[in-house]
Amino acid sequence: MKKIVLAFAAALFAVNVSAAELSFNNLGLNYQQIDFDCDTNCDGFGVSGSLEFNETFMGSVDYQNFESDVDLTYVSLGARHKFSDNAAIYGQIGAANLDVDGLGSETEGFVGVGVRGMLSTQFEGDFLLRKIASSGSDVGAKLTGTYFFTDTVGASLFLEGSDDVFGGGVGVRFNF
Repeated sequence: MKKIVLAFAAALFAVNVSAAELSFNNLGLNYQQIDFDCDTNCDGFGVSGSLEFNETFMGSVDYQNFESDVDLTYVSLGARHKFSDNAAIYGQIGAANLDVDGLGSETEGFVGVGVRGMLSTQFEGDFLLRKIASSGSDVGAKLTGTYFFTDTVGASLFLEGSDDVFGGGVGVRFNF
């Protein structure tokens, strides 16, 4: 599965990009479903956002709530390097918190690296690899495509997974 996602992401970003400008200032609202290897699947809602502090540095938050009793939150600081107005590579370092009602909460550090680009004036692709400190050799991947109806409002579709978890969702994103 990982090889398929990596090959798709490589092909996605090999396409020539257009003149649309990339923004890391955004807010997203999502509905997602996730399946675990132990034959358990959950669905729920999420909120995410990122904010550029300056030309290089940014912060981001991603909160997901599944079945009203599982919360997953990522908080990070990062840096980006724009290759043009419409393509960038970025890195993150932060904390991931998993809170399961009745079982408690656990927080771990993580690092991430991604590439984001405007593939046309209305379509943005984003590919992120994330490694949580205690996950051994397991690296999570997230592939997101966002189609913008206006300069600031878009609809997103995403897939994410790791060795024992796979999921996806849809959402709306607002750039500012």
